[in-house]
Amino acid sequence: MNAVLFWTPTFMQSLFGVDRITSGAVCGTTVAVAGCLGNVGSGFLLDAIISQTKQRRLLANLQFGDADRAHMSAKAASVLCLASSLFSFLLPFVHSFEAFCILFFAAQLCEYAAMSTGNMAIISIVTDARVRFQAVPFATLAGQAFGALPSAAVLGVFRDLGGDFLSLVVSGGMMFGCGCCFGMASVIAANVKSDPPFAPE
Repeated sequence: MNAVLFWTPTFMQSLFGVDRITSGAVCGTTVAVAGCLGNVGSGFLLDAIISQTKQRRLLANLQFGDADRAHMSAKAASVLCLASSLFSFLLPFVHSFEAFCILFFAAQLCEYAAMSTGNMAIISIVTDARVRFQAVPFATLAGQAFGALPSAAVLGVFRDLGGDFLSLVVSGGMMFGCGCCFGMASVIAANVKSDPPFAPE
């Protein structure tokens, strides 16, 4: 969605004829609101779900550790990425500026929520305290270097080749790929032994 965000003002101007001020204001407001709601809201919601799941498993005398937390976090990130990709796939098919803005907001909201839950998964799976809080910055750096930065240029190439429609479809495919990666991460986390487990007090 970083690539979509980069090109969205251009899409709005090209597809709907809005001016630069309007497209910039809409994109800026969307990012600010969706970023806050997605990051904070997903954190609170996922913490509540994990807390309830942990209590149920402990009552059943089952362990619940870092790997379990990582599995649930990565699974949530996968679902959110797939939801974001769905909204992205729908963008080129809408014919009104208002519908485009709603779908764009929904895609951004899910994308920011996926980033937050993905970071939770990274923190949970890295059990070594010495490197745990280095993992997120490293993953963020790698994601920006190999994902966010080149994706805008790649999307620009597809826009030159096939126009707005093709580039928007490709952007949905990028988010779908992210969702699949988080899905594989959740499977990996599910097969990791939780160490140390959270035992009942």
